[in-house]
Amino acid sequence: MNRSYRVQALIFCALFMGFAILSKLYRGPGMQFSAWYLGDVGIVASLYFALSAARTSWNPFVKGLAVFLFATAVELYQLSGIPLSWNLEGPVVHIFGTSWDVRDFIAYAAGLLIALAVDWPLKQKASRQRTAEEKN
Repeated sequence: MNRSYRVQALIFCALFMGFAILSKLYRGPGMQFSAWYLGDVGIVASLYFALSAARTSWNPFVKGLAVFLFATAVELYQLSGIPLSWNLEGPVVHIFGTSWDVRDFIAYAAGLLIALAVDWPLKQKASRQRTAEEKN
């Protein structure tokens, strides 16, 4: 895959991470929804694009499955109660979370669907560019 795709993936990784951070910092109406669920949407999409930059040749659905399995592992870890017992603070708590919530899976799915919707055209464009370069 070409360098342009990797750069675009890193840009989207940063944009979604910024969205996730802002959703956690938001202090207005609906702040719990923003912090609990919109943050998960952004984190999962950011992870997807980080993986996209690292593994440019992977199929989007394989990357989506890998990120979903990772998010599921983190959620199951939260179910164990261990992260809550650590009394984590600040940004670390956003990585490990503290409590099990089955609704997080809806946020993970939404984040992955958004990431796939953004990534699919990027992959198609990169594939067309690679084909054109090979013809020349």
